Amino acid sequence: MTSFEETSSSLSPFGKAGMRGSMALRDASELSRCSAIAKCTTAATAAARQARMPHSTSSTLYQALVENSHQQPEIETESVARALLDDTSDLALKPKNQNTFRMLLIASFRARAARFAPNTNNVDKSYRKKWCELCRDVFDTNPVRWDQQASIDPAHKHHPREVHLALSAFVFWCLHESQFKPSSMLARLRGVAREHRKRGLRFVDLRLVVDACKGILRILVAEHGPEVAEVKRKEPLQPWMLRRWLALPVGMVVGAYRVGPSLAWKGIRVFITLMACSGFCKADVALDHDTL
Repeated sequence: MTSFEETSSSLSPFGKAGMRGSMALRDASELSRCSAIAKCTTAATAAARQARMPHSTSSTLYQALVENSHQQPEIETESVARALLDDTSDLALKPKNQNTFRMLLIASFRARAARFAPNTNNVDKSYRKKWCELCRDVFDTNPVRWDQQASIDPAHKHHPREVHLALSAFVFWCLHESQFKPSSMLARLRGVAREHRKRGLRFVDLRLVVDACKGILRILVAEHGPEVAEVKRKEPLQPWMLRRWLALPVGMVVGAYRVGPSLAWKGIRVFITLMACSGFCKADVALDHDTL
């Protein structure tokens, strides 16, 4: 039996060679069509993205990184800018426009700060304020520690200066803000280190401060007992509070619920009773079986 390909090639004026050429032309046509479809799809996707955010990306970045850059505290930029501009090496930066140079410097600070959570940045601002007050009022020194060799190189002649500045700040806060735990003062210094990192600076290593924190904690435990090291938590609910909740008058509105025979309120009563008797705080609120 003659195959379809053999029959077609015998009928073709060019034989098998003509058929192979025809198939090649067909493949080329198909490839060209697929390429055109891909180009159209890519163009449509780009157009859709452009339509969805025509200028939002650039405007959002400009607003976050550049706007109100003049409100940035001068001491935060001038220390780093001076260190860069005082460079006399062959690769020194020699900006033609000082305003643009400082604007880019501030934008880079803000870009690095954006990698941290907003709550972390807000807390770090208060830490930085405490640090600046200490450096100004107690040591009369620049709060931005831009001397990187002194901060990171233990062999540098000024490294002890940076170490003892961090240690002294920690002890000063522990003595003058004794209502806070030593770990909170250590967290404050770590926030200061993050603030330096946002500005492209390395803060001094805090391992010796950690040792001091452990030592102060040991002194406090010996003086006041182990309770001083416990994590502070909210006061537990007392049994009389739970009894009051379970005895609320019918018809009272509590949030989105109304006290009464409804299934929702019955569920709340069951939840309160169950958590009081078997929850994590049962040692505090369910002292015995007839407390409630």
